[in-house]
Amino acid sequence: MDDSPRLPLEILEHVIDHTDRKTCLSCALVCWALVDQSRRCAFRTIDVVQAVYCSDTVTFLAFDTLVNHAGCTFTQHVREVLLGRPFLFDDSALEPLDWLRRMPNITTLKLTGRPALPMAKVPDIWPQLGRMPCLTILDLHGIVFVDLAAFVSMLSMLPSLLDLSLREIYIDGIKDDPRIDDAESAITNLISRVPTTQFLSKLNQLHIGLLRTNALGLLFPALLSVTLAQYPPITRIHLQLPPSDADVTAALCKLLRRLSSTLNTIHVHFGKQDVDAAELARLDFAQFTQLRSFTMERLCVNLWPTNPFLDLWGNEFGSSNRRSIDLLHAVLQAPALQSLTVYLLVAYSAVQEQRTDTIWETLDNRMDQLPLLEKVELLISLTPARQPTLDIGHTVISRIHKLLPKARSRGILFVYCGMNREKQTP
Repeated sequence: MDDSPRLPLEILEHVIDHTDRKTCLSCALVCWALVDQSRRCAFRTIDVVQAVYCSDTVTFLAFDTLVNHAGCTFTQHVREVLLGRPFLFDDSALEPLDWLRRMPNITTLKLTGRPALPMAKVPDIWPQLGRMPCLTILDLHGIVFVDLAAFVSMLSMLPSLLDLSLREIYIDGIKDDPRIDDAESAITNLISRVPTTQFLSKLNQLHIGLLRTNALGLLFPALLSVTLAQYPPITRIHLQLPPSDADVTAALCKLLRRLSSTLNTIHVHFGKQDVDAAELARLDFAQFTQLRSFTMERLCVNLWPTNPFLDLWGNEFGSSNRRSIDLLHAVLQAPALQSLTVYLLVAYSAVQEQRTDTIWETLDNRMDQLPLLEKVELLISLTPARQPTLDIGHTVISRIHKLLPKARSRGILFVYCGMNREKQTP
């Protein structure tokens, strides 16, 4: 291929030998269309998160200069921004959030406070978001808000928001472990000062991550309850539950109950299994008439009843096993359920007892009774932690076959254990 220099499309139309006005116009239109489309594709997504993790402040400074240049036009084509917070060890006034005011057509914003430590405090993010009426997807991770009013004001400025992800969000002035009464009181006192007329009225997907902080688990359900007469039409929800707070889990289960008529997908990552499984099992999943898919992660079970192992939280598997199976049985009460995915932590011992607990038989019968259930997917990890060998994987898979024979015979059971994959087909 010829490696000779090529002219940019922008000036191509000026060097073509035009024979008439019509040809000139056609050439100009074609060149303009090519340039416009290339800009739309090239600048649709701006991702500067990798520069953060590489501590590449040079990239940030260069991009800042480019965005704020008087002749910059590509910012009008930006639709998705993935933005991190750089390590700045000098007195630089660089603030990546300032770029947003030059990008009015953004539909997706993903902002991470990582890796700045302990977290990155957002300096009044809501004025910038208020200038982005097209924003429909907002993902915040590791962000500290200056106060509760700033957090609520931000959400109230986004009436078109469809997808909201809040992971490890901190709010200055709010205790990390507030009680539910404190959360509702704080929200009630704030609402009179912050307009919430169209507050999250179109929200369709919600992700709340509480791996290190519990406050949001109480504040967000209270916020919806106090501000809205009718909950938003949320169809998909992902909850990463905290490791040790029953009040937070109870508040989030109350939120699930309020959304039972619209939810079609639920994904739950357990924090403390005994607490979480017990609270979730109390939900009446028969009322979740639209629920099609349920996924749960880090659910501990014991395939051999007499194994003496403890689960991740120090409870004997015998005591937590029934809670786990009760939860699975509760979820299977959802009348329209089509897919159940479970990341199982299985207690493994070299000595296995072949006796079958009746709770597994009840679970198997319920799976067989659901006509719409198409897939039960079990992804196995072993505890105590060990790398599953071929023999161990085969043993675990065979045991599950014996515990769930009807599900296997229907062809809806899919089992994965390390490198050992067993797939049943009808």
